Amino acid sequence: MSNGKRTIGCLMLCAAAVALGGPAASGGARAPVRVGRERHVIAGYEEPNTPPRGPASERLRAAITDPAAFVDGHLNLNRAIYVRFFDREREAPPRSIVIFIPGIVAGANSFEHLAAQLVQRSGGEIEVWAVDRRANLLEDARAMIAAEKAQTMTAALTALEAYENHPGGRGGVLANPPYELSQFMAEWGLDVHLRDLEAIVQQARNVGDTTRPQIFLGGYDFVGADLAALFAAYDFDGVPGFTLIDGLILLEGTPSVAASPRAPQIRSDDEYLHSGVVIGGTLHIPGLHSLRHPEESGEPPFLGGDLFGPFSFQLAEVLAQLALYAPHRASPLPVDLGPPVPSTNVATFALNTDDEFAEQAQQRFSLGFLIIPPGRRVADVAESRPDPDRANPNGLFAPRDLGTDPDGQPVLQDWARVPDLSPLGLQGKEVSDWEDVARGFLYGAGDGEIDASRGEANFIEWFFPQRLVLDILLAARLDTSHLSPAILDALTERGGNPLTVIHNREVNVPVLGISADQGIFAGETRPLPTVFAFFPYQRSISSTRFCATEVNEYAHNDILWSREPRVPDLIIAFMNGGCPR
Repeated sequence: MSNGKRTIGCLMLCAAAVALGGPAASGGARAPVRVGRERHVIAGYEEPNTPPRGPASERLRAAITDPAAFVDGHLNLNRAIYVRFFDREREAPPRSIVIFIPGIVAGANSFEHLAAQLVQRSGGEIEVWAVDRRANLLEDARAMIAAEKAQTMTAALTALEAYENHPGGRGGVLANPPYELSQFMAEWGLDVHLRDLEAIVQQARNVGDTTRPQIFLGGYDFVGADLAALFAAYDFDGVPGFTLIDGLILLEGTPSVAASPRAPQIRSDDEYLHSGVVIGGTLHIPGLHSLRHPEESGEPPFLGGDLFGPFSFQLAEVLAQLALYAPHRASPLPVDLGPPVPSTNVATFALNTDDEFAEQAQQRFSLGFLIIPPGRRVADVAESRPDPDRANPNGLFAPRDLGTDPDGQPVLQDWARVPDLSPLGLQGKEVSDWEDVARGFLYGAGDGEIDASRGEANFIEWFFPQRLVLDILLAARLDTSHLSPAILDALTERGGNPLTVIHNREVNVPVLGISADQGIFAGETRPLPTVFAFFPYQRSISSTRFCATEVNEYAHNDILWSREPRVPDLIIAFMNGGCPR
């Protein structure tokens, strides 16, 4: 929506059958796989400014409610987190483990749907470990979990009220003000996150008594793909990252500068140390000095503003609950937070996430369309407008105000599952389901086993560290061997490590890239296929098996959420030694 209001979608930033998978052979039906999920929180990198190594006030300890953030009664945020998706009935170790890294402001549950498909279609041979970054330990999810247990619209609104009227302010105590977090969160940059990831990779390498599983590292969207490629190129105290894995899987993402020379990057010492950099024309990432001295700069250590930050993401999760628990009831959200026209809860959710309505390509799933009354046309319920990202051949639409009924009540925009848009005079299939996506926003992915006493994962990362974005931009060319003395001094000033992205040219593991033809690369590569976005990265490394394929009629997030098996089957074929195209 282009009326200047915040949009929930912006907040969510946001083959053939083979031996490992595919349909069961005709000789007999394969028993269905019961997919289990477990959240694991293990020792991460010991960042010296982070509790328990750094100080923690009583206010900080009281505000953190995730039980996994405490070890032997002491606050410990130097933790690495992943959610394990696996075959509940399998006794043998998995043949392969895929470790997936989420995109910007996303959490482990963003992989819930694809992970279940991979485990099921491989007959349990594959496990998926979905990463949750350490900042997820800061989220106070108690109100959301209570609402999920009740599964009613009233309970969801109670959660919304709790977050809107939090005694500490919107976003909770840690966001008001956020500067106590800055003492350690300003140091949660690329090195810290890659070393947390190394701990998870080493955990996977230790699975199995005799033969370890194959380990594949996957990244989604630009941040996830950047981190996967940077891990492969990183030097971990003399050990190149790529030697710890057996392959890379890049889903709708590739190292940013490799994808486009116009991609944001740090171009001077001053940008990194002081002035920062602007992404997408609107999002300003502060320099390191501003992050370390928030009392002077006023900058929080996490992404904030109207489109990002804890309250915005809490609102997105409430919206998903409302869509699930009372889909066709009128959205109760206030004017400044809700839909642009009177709409049902499910329409409000879909208008902010569907590929015909969501403003940015990174927000988009293909979920259906607004309900069109008999005898009416698309133009009667929605106004056509250009797609600024040039990804959707249909362009975009904005919902119309449908006026009032004979009793003077607003006529609500509502939503329908529409598998094929051609009867509406539009192009393309709608391959994802809004209910799957909304359920993915729940804790524990809505499996009914949530328990606030043990902590849970979710779809969104409420407190996404600005320092991580800053460092990714500094390392965007996949080589940090020529950083200036001033930047090296700043990196190590508070006990941190220099960035050691020095092995990119040596990376020789197999790589699979999967892009959506209507995804985030569409505007960059057209009229060429979106797979061309992967080729600069291919030329920068030494891999002899680099496979890139485009999935047609898919929006960006359909890669993770489509009900079709196309993406999991491509991944399984690659993991089994093939090069699917």
